[in-house]
Amino acid sequence: MGNKVKLFGIIALVTIIGLLIFACDNGSTGSGDPRPESPESMTTKSALQYFYDENVKAGWNLGNTLDAVNVPSAASETAWGNPAATQALINGVKAQGFDIVRIGCTWIGHVGGAPNYTISEARLARVAEVVNMVHNAGMKAIINIHHDGNYTQPPNTWGFLKFAEVGRGQANETQVKAQLAAMWTQIANYFKNYGDYLIFETMNEVHSGDWGSGSSNADINRLFDWNQTALNAIRATGGNNATRFVAVPGLGSTEPGTVITAHNQGKLLPNDGTNGTNKLIVSVHFYAPWQYTVADVTGQGGEGRNTITTAELNNIDTEAGHIKSTFIDNGIAVYYGEWGAPTNVRSSMSATIKSTHTDYIGRVAKAARANGIIPIIWDDGGDFKMLERSNGVPKTGLWKDVRDAYINAINTTTPPVITPPVVTPPADLDWGSGSIAGTWTWQEPYGDDANDGTSSIAVFEIEGKRTYSGNITNTYQYGFAGWTVTPDASTLPYLKAASSISFMVSGADKMYRLQIKTTNVTDYSEYQARFDTTTSGTGKLVTIPMSSFVSPGWGQSNSAAFNKNLAIELNFQATVAESGTGVFSLTIWDLKLNE
Repeated sequence: MGNKVKLFGIIALVTIIGLLIFACDNGSTGSGDPRPESPESMTTKSALQYFYDENVKAGWNLGNTLDAVNVPSAASETAWGNPAATQALINGVKAQGFDIVRIGCTWIGHVGGAPNYTISEARLARVAEVVNMVHNAGMKAIINIHHDGNYTQPPNTWGFLKFAEVGRGQANETQVKAQLAAMWTQIANYFKNYGDYLIFETMNEVHSGDWGSGSSNADINRLFDWNQTALNAIRATGGNNATRFVAVPGLGSTEPGTVITAHNQGKLLPNDGTNGTNKLIVSVHFYAPWQYTVADVTGQGGEGRNTITTAELNNIDTEAGHIKSTFIDNGIAVYYGEWGAPTNVRSSMSATIKSTHTDYIGRVAKAARANGIIPIIWDDGGDFKMLERSNGVPKTGLWKDVRDAYINAINTTTPPVITPPVVTPPADLDWGSGSIAGTWTWQEPYGDDANDGTSSIAVFEIEGKRTYSGNITNTYQYGFAGWTVTPDASTLPYLKAASSISFMVSGADKMYRLQIKTTNVTDYSEYQARFDTTTSGTGKLVTIPMSSFVSPGWGQSNSAAFNKNLAIELNFQATVAESGTGVFSLTIWDLKLNE
């Protein structure tokens, strides 16, 4: 909606002191570049499983902000009356119970001419700053190409996505697609190092002037082709973008029926290669009935109204059910990228109108949650305002009532259980002589600060060997220091098929543990096996059979035996239980998976 009434080989040294607390990077390199200096972690899970495991359940739109446009000149954050986004605002959004923020991004006026279509570095940096605010607050973020479509007359006054003009033969589709690809290539490259918490959405509400109603098969095919162009550009940048979650909209207001029709024709989700549909998200907008949500409801004419029928309320549940059976039940994630009604407009109306409005908000949120859909409410700071832009807190009155109805519906509704698929590795894996080294990413260390202990830890790598050393005091009773090791896509099948894991170790003569993280355990009760080491510089070979991994005796893993087909990564850990207090040191090399 717009402004309408509506790693071996790299030598690294990391030293972290004090309680084994590892500070979160704010995304700045210290040189004025807001981006992470190195690639952040990416999940191997599908979008549906990721949202479920991360408990992403309620979202909010930073509307009419980075998507705002001074027509016909340039996108400007404050053009439509809202202040620039701040960390205080985003922290407030998180405190109100939200898990994900959709940041509409319009690029017009910040893009150069053909053939490069160079996007302003300042514009990219500002978007990154807002993404960082969202991440710093502990939420996921979505960015897109928002109001760069030419939906107004006369032609050529707004944006490059001239969907209607291409359909009428009044614009060059090859040129449009070239710019779409060039822009997504630049956006994807700029944000390549961001972790899985950043989601790309290809476009927003592209249509031929009818908001998708009655659109022809030609329109459906054209949008499908453009979505494929955008996805191809994103994936071609590689790195984290090879598996980043990408949301795909339907035509126009991308309502459920429009999206499902395109999907049933095989013309919604673009081809994502070996990712299948695991890394794609369907973006649906829910403004039904439109006469109640986006039409003028001030009583000054038109088709807007402040009442809603029982049949229309029941349709909320019906539409959500159709989405579930079409997408969720088939492992495809869905979010309501926009939904809502004009809270600010109705805030001064009768008690009956306000009560109906609040009931509507709760009904949509409840139906979404019950069917596995993430609702991301539209808040434009104007007619659809719910939260104050100064601090993210709703004012007393209908604004707070709407927030409460929304979040209470989410928190009191049970979502469908998303069970991770058991993926059996192929039988024709090439084990060579019986073991493989594979390709792994060794993450920075992490820790726990239980019981107010004090400690220090360092990790460094020399000539292919990674050394971890530190100290744990006697007050540090329940904590741990760990190092995650993630296999790449080609190594993961071997981890699932391996009979054992082996590696060379040396260091302080203490006991340590190796843990395997699986898709069915999200509460840190990971399956584990213990091993010791030797003080000899030549080291010792440790071989741990997969059959020896067991639950620590608590949490989710305590109710299910270890299944190596659910394995996704390894964790080496030093803990008080195994290592005791005092100094510890562990050097690891020659990690292998054995047939």
